Amino acid sequence: MAEADGLDDWDAVGHLLWAAQLRPEGQLGPGVRVFRHGSATAVVSPALSGRDRIAVDGKEEDALVLVRDEVLAATGPGYRPFGDAELIAALVRGTPGLTAAAGPEFLWMETTAPPSDVPEGVAWLDGRGEKEAATVFDHCFPDSYAQPGRPGTRRWAGAYDPDGAGTLLAVAGDAWSGAGCGFMAGS
Repeated sequence: MAEADGLDDWDAVGHLLWAAQLRPEGQLGPGVRVFRHGSATAVVSPALSGRDRIAVDGKEEDALVLVRDEVLAATGPGYRPFGDAELIAALVRGTPGLTAAAGPEFLWMETTAPPSDVPEGVAWLDGRGEKEAATVFDHCFPDSYAQPGRPGTRRWAGAYDPDGAGTLLAVAGDAWSGAGCGFMAGS
């Protein structure tokens, strides 16, 4: 087991890349640390999407040794592992004191293909639109980590009612993105 200087090309699994919070020059984000054991990689990232997180990937037996024996000892219990659901379940079973988080799951989807087109009524929001988005969050998703005006989000896109009523129906934020991996949060 060893702490590493950064990510290798083969570590470019989406959630690991996101947790690394890479800067344009390729440096890890502030406070980010990378650990490896066998096939497993863990990226420790403080204050990522409202939580101190450990992105983990690899074979269950290697990830268990890495997270249980090294990473949690280095970070303390306040960091939350995330990754493939089966892998996280194995970590919970094999790590004394580690419990599955209560509440909604942290869901991860990824793509490397840009959208083919932008639907009618979808656009980046200006200041007025962000105020409307804040109202959507107040009513629909008040516990969201990503909200207009909070740290971590760069800009917001909105989908307006295509029938011309001008009603904001949904929003998505460019939030906690790093070089090589964007992240969308929304309501």
